[in-house]
Amino acid sequence: MGRVPLATATLFNLRVFAVVVGATVLMLIALAHQSLRRPRQPPAAETGGQG
Repeated sequence: MGRVPLATATLFNLRVFAVVVGATVLMLIALAHQSLRRPRQPPAAETGGQG
């Protein structure tokens, strides 16, 4: 079997790490965006039942 230079394996690992971190950040941004898009409705008891 051929030998794989350490630099090649390190570059591959760094790319995989970047993809995982990027995907995680995108998911967190999407979740934050969803929670900001939908305004929270106050409970009916706090508004006096009107509304």
